[in-house]
Amino acid sequence: MAKIGILNVRGAMPHYEQLPFNVYVDKPGIIKDLDALILPPGTLVESQALTRYDWIKREVWEFAENGGVVIGVCSGAQLPSRGGKLNV
Repeated sequence: MAKIGILNVRGAMPHYEQLPFNVYVDKPGIIKDLDALILPPGTLVESQALTRYDWIKREVWEFAENGGVVIGVCSGAQLPSRGGKLNV
C-alpha cells in the first residue's frame, strides 16, 4: 500500500476531502518516508505556517527534489514555490 501523507498543522485544512491518505504529517521527519504528500488548502501561507513550522518548506523541497510526488491545493500549492514563482 502506498504511504500518502497529508500536512496536518495549524493553518492547514485537514479532511479537505475523504482522500485515501494514511499518514498525518504534523512533525519533522515524516515526509521523507512517504510515496506522496498532499498540501491541503487553508491559511497555510497567510497564517505564516512556514515561520511557525520551519521544517515544512525544507522537507517538502527535499522530498520533491528526490522525486517525491507533491500535490498542493490552493494555498497548499504556494508552499513549494520559491520567490513568489511556482516551480513545476
